Amino acid sequence: MLIAVTFRARALALWHLGAFALMVSGIWMLPACASAIKHSAPPDVSIQVVVSAIWPGQGPVRCAVFADKATFLSRAGIHNGTSADASAEKMRFTLRAPEGAEIVVSVFQDLNNNEALDRGAFGAPTEPWGFSGKPLPLGPPIWSACAIRAHAGMTIDITLMGQE
Repeated sequence: MLIAVTFRARALALWHLGAFALMVSGIWMLPACASAIKHSAPPDVSIQVVVSAIWPGQGPVRCAVFADKATFLSRAGIHNGTSADASAEKMRFTLRAPEGAEIVVSVFQDLNNNEALDRGAFGAPTEPWGFSGKPLPLGPPIWSACAIRAHAGMTIDITLMGQE
């Protein structure tokens, strides 16, 4: 009987030791497994944005690419952006966007140079603005109406709206 108890105790101890060894080796392998299943973001490609109906000399033109519907139109959601002084009625900008991703390009002319699109009492923009895709002329921009698929070498034409 003493031999059976000793054998069981040793077997149980070995089982626990083996389980512990597997657990420890598994923990050391987790970083390797995690890196193997990481999804890398698609590489950025250059896109051209041609903006027309600009008021030359009346404040900078600001362009932004949004690549995530959840953060659309928030400063945190800007994937890439640029601005330039309004030097002509038509200007070209180069931006970066994730290749193959659904994106929205937003443009506005910051007439008072306060780095924000000013709005009136009912929320309508009081500065010239425009979006990629087919934005509705009335009401706020909707992702599904403005989204386009980004690809290398694409050119997006945007005409600013909201001029008096």
